Amino acid sequence: AQARFHQVRLLRECLAGRCTRPLDPLLAAIERHRRTVGDDHPSLARLQVELANIHMLRRDLPAAERAYADALARFERVLGRSHPRLVVSLGNLARLALERG
Repeated sequence: AQARFHQVRLLRECLAGRCTRPLDPLLAAIERHRRTVGDDHPSLARLQVELANIHMLRRDLPAAERAYADALARFERVLGRSHPRLVVSLGNLARLALERG
């Protein structure tokens, strides 16, 4: 719940054009969640996607790529390489590649 709270607050601020709040509270909450649910839980992968989305809004493309790739790897481990959910993660990486030109 804490991770989701920080994620929503940051996302809302970024969408309003104020992406200056530090990511530390969100990163700490994601780490606490990881310790609670384990490395390969779908909710952790979803939080990584949301973190990557915030990085995209901040124009931090290297950090976004790391978070998207981490989420994809987690989804693959949890759901399998042929699960339809992976299309969204692959699409996120493709969108990032388009942003990079």
